[in-house]
Amino acid sequence: MVKCLAEGRDPRTTPASELAQGKPVTVDADADQDEGLRLMEEHRDRLPTDVVAHLGAQLPSLVRGVFYEGWDPHPTPAKFDRQEYLDRFSHEASLPTEDAEKRFPNRG
Repeated sequence: MVKCLAEGRDPRTTPASELAQGKPVTVDADADQDEGLRLMEEHRDRLPTDVVAHLGAQLPSLVRGVFYEGWDPHPTPAKFDRQEYLDRFSHEASLPTEDAEKRFPNRG
């Protein structure tokens, strides 16, 4: 929404596909609910407070409760350099580091 308005576009007529950036985070259909919740919390905790509030406001009531459960808006989001992120991703996804590097190529 913010990007759409910043570009002077109408959010009622602008398709989300024209504003999307990066790769979406998804959960396999066979994953249990704990995996989905873990991913939601991990990404929620890395976003600025105002973004979390705007995102949460768009969720259905039941999901919104789960999304905010245990959230403390005061701590600063954890920052990782590229290698720390790859190491964490590899460990949590049970992937070899080389596979993680293929998913997140160095672009700069």
